Amino acid sequence: MEVGKDRFLVLGLGKTGIETARFLLAEGASVKAADAREEAALSAVAEELAGKGAEIRCGGHAPELLDWADTIVLSPGVRFTLPELARARAAGKKTVSEVELARHFVSRPVIGIT
Repeated sequence: MEVGKDRFLVLGLGKTGIETARFLLAEGASVKAADAREEAALSAVAEELAGKGAEIRCGGHAPELLDWADTIVLSPGVRFTLPELARARAAGKKTVSEVELARHFVSRPVIGIT
């Protein structure tokens, strides 16, 4: 996984999805993000992330975004079992959780509590 080369799709723009998108953008990644909620619920954060270079889609997970991405980062509220994600994985797309993504950027031991 190379931030400068991979195209990242962040699915779910809750607190951690927003922070994931911010982190990837700060690292120079190409980022798109989608959330099932309508634009009115996300207008401020959508505007912020778009201002930093991300493309934001509201109201669902458009298939063309899944096709575009090299790596799909799932927020905790997004199920790995969605049919759209099964198709993306079959097409060779990497699907990771936010914790899995973070693992590539942390060089020290991490303790997780679930």
